[in-house]
Amino acid sequence: MAYHKPIAATFKTSVSWLASFVLPTVLLILAFFYSHSHHLPDYLLTIDTVEQLAYSGSNPPAEFNDGTAQTLPHDWAQNPPLQDHLWYRTILDLNVPPNRLWGVYLPTVNMNAAVYLNGELLGDGGDFADPVARNWNRPLYFSIPNGLLLPGENEIHVRIKADPRQDGLLEQLYLGPDHELRPYFKARYFGR
Repeated sequence: MAYHKPIAATFKTSVSWLASFVLPTVLLILAFFYSHSHHLPDYLLTIDTVEQLAYSGSNPPAEFNDGTAQTLPHDWAQNPPLQDHLWYRTILDLNVPPNRLWGVYLPTVNMNAAVYLNGELLGDGGDFADPVARNWNRPLYFSIPNGLLLPGENEIHVRIKADPRQDGLLEQLYLGPDHELRPYFKARYFGR
């Protein structure tokens, strides 16, 4: 007569194997993708110095005369603004080859963001009306249509809205060719 292990013993062995091998392997894979999604190569354009302006309009302000210099990342909890909206602006001098798809990557935003290039909306993370879209550190990526990046001066505006206002956050932004930048967005998006 053949001996059969009790079902409880077989189940216990399966759970033990799962806990000792599969779970650590999955956690290591996730840790690898998460750690590599933060290390972008130096040849991508990093934006870490901007001007900020408290302005509640839904389109970029025409003037940034009252803007103040700001280093990114900018965590609003350190010094909460008086409004739940802030606009950031930077002007870049670029020499981009024509007919090459580029993108803008925002690794971390709280709560919502919209990105404009030379006055044109590239995209946003959702609704700005209350209740505001809550991206909670969800990375955002926007492709830049051909012809929108100009040889020479280009102006980027980023609109951030947070609710409550002390939860606002904008990390560094990255610009680069789409085929080189998008994989970092995907790794961060799926590894979070």
